[in-house]
Amino acid sequence: MNKQKWLAGLTAVLCSAGALSCFPAISGTVSAAELVSNDFEVNYGGWYGSADAVALTAEDGIGHNTSRGMSVTGRTSTSDGASAEKGFYLSGGETYTYSVWVYSETAERFHLSLSCADLDTAQETETELTAKQTRAGKWTELSASYRAPENSGEFRMTITTDSTNDFVFDDVTVTGKSDSSEVSAAAEEKGLKDEFADYFRVGNILNGSTVKNSTITASVLKDYNSIECENETKPDATLVQSQCSETNIGVSLNNAASIMDFCVNNNIAMRGHTLVWHSQTPLWFFKENFNASGNWVSSAVMDQRMESYIKNMFAAIKTQYPDLNLYAYDVANECISDDSNRTANNGGTREPGENISGQSPWVQVYGSNAFVEKAFTYARKYAPESCALYYNDYNEYWDHKRDAIYSMCKSLYEKGLLDGIGMQSHINADYDGFSGVSAYTTAMKKFLSIGCDLQITELDITMENGKYTLQQQADKYKAIFQAAMDWNKNPSSDGRVTAVCIWGPNDANTWIKTENTPLLYDTNHQPKLAYTTLTSMIPQSEWGDGSNPGGNDKPIEPNEYGWYFQSTFEGDTDSWEGRGSADVLTSGRTAYVGSEALLVQ
Repeated sequence: MNKQKWLAGLTAVLCSAGALSCFPAISGTVSAAELVSNDFEVNYGGWYGSADAVALTAEDGIGHNTSRGMSVTGRTSTSDGASAEKGFYLSGGETYTYSVWVYSETAERFHLSLSCADLDTAQETETELTAKQTRAGKWTELSASYRAPENSGEFRMTITTDSTNDFVFDDVTVTGKSDSSEVSAAAEEKGLKDEFADYFRVGNILNGSTVKNSTITASVLKDYNSIECENETKPDATLVQSQCSETNIGVSLNNAASIMDFCVNNNIAMRGHTLVWHSQTPLWFFKENFNASGNWVSSAVMDQRMESYIKNMFAAIKTQYPDLNLYAYDVANECISDDSNRTANNGGTREPGENISGQSPWVQVYGSNAFVEKAFTYARKYAPESCALYYNDYNEYWDHKRDAIYSMCKSLYEKGLLDGIGMQSHINADYDGFSGVSAYTTAMKKFLSIGCDLQITELDITMENGKYTLQQQADKYKAIFQAAMDWNKNPSSDGRVTAVCIWGPNDANTWIKTENTPLLYDTNHQPKLAYTTLTSMIPQSEWGDGSNPGGNDKPIEPNEYGWYFQSTFEGDTDSWEGRGSADVLTSGRTAYVGSEALLVQ
């Protein structure tokens, strides 16, 4: 849904509440005293360019001691550099030693700085930890110890120089006193992820603020094994206008870096959200010369832009966070109209236009929802094989809209393009009525009857400012979880409910007004009746292991040849690449099965 209007300091207040003040679990490369360790051998560790023009690229052989290191290029200002949010690992009032190794082909004066925020006022301050003149072509360590004020949080490290020349950095560490039992405490707690592990994943969302909140992240470690970015992977957060050309669309993971880093370090799977959407996609993306005031591009040009965007998003994730378990992605979002006249006569397409009152620039360019199938075609081409592709929508239980979603998704599924349907599930606590349990479960079963999987993707149940009771809210949460469990225990098709994801960590961090109190934790991050009701559904003796969910996994079956894996090479190299000086291409000269094989030359 649309971006929230955050209250100043709200997240900070929650941090100081201290409901769950333990440190999160850290990846195996980090010891009890080494709270941050980024060597860039595999993942990017949450580091990103501090401006759109700045590119960070991990490269073999350029790092400290000839390891893989991080190059920084494209700087246009001395304030440009490399940054990383480290508030998840650090806290105010503690003394830490910050260290990074830096290198440049030119003599440079390097600066290592730290920004942090006062948790009561949200006032941010920046402190230069150290500055050092370095010799050309020599690795140099920048290191300093610093104790941030007691009531500090949201730590961000930044590396810059006095010039705009390129540089390389490597082996970033932050060390301090830490009790190893305290570090792992949150991860060892049992929660929703464990209770329902034999049925489906249980997920939630993080954004750029909540991922820095130790109370919320500790709760995530306990309850959830799926995370989705609230806004940070939507088109307006990932498209880079200055880096776009007619043949290549510039993308950036800068806004999502700290969340992806959190998921990698804590072995939490991620849902991607979203690629093709009329909302939160800048208008310039659809216009000539990438100018919002220009003319609309043709559908042929839009095909190129869409494919490039989808290709580059998946490539960026693979390059920067190869260890990220990207298990699902919302390829297209909210493409079906709420208007019953349009679902009856226009295939469900939204009104065309510039996204005023829900109009769709995609429909403006294509004249129909033809872009949806193209989006799934490109996503299938470039997404990791382990990433399931979803269509996601709201009001999905409304009969006429439900039926339009069903028809579109059934066609996509039968063409092998779609793996599942996402039910957003922004509903109220009324057990009956428009978004009642009967209408909801009818839609759920109808979608599953296609044979595709289903995920409840954005679940929140509003009390509408006191119109409904905590008990009514709890009963409806329970009914939805129960319906998903019941289906998986006794399915009527090949489809399964593979995840139930809440849309917000607590009532203070909700996209709808806080007084509607729609979530499982209250504004002080204390569990509500809805939470305790859910955790009472299954006896603890029957809980599974949320770190390894799998009760709902379909067994892998061999294909017609008895093979569990097959690259066909029918018009595609299936992501095979040449090694060394070898080139690979498809060839019809000879084939073991089918008409083409892979030629290596």
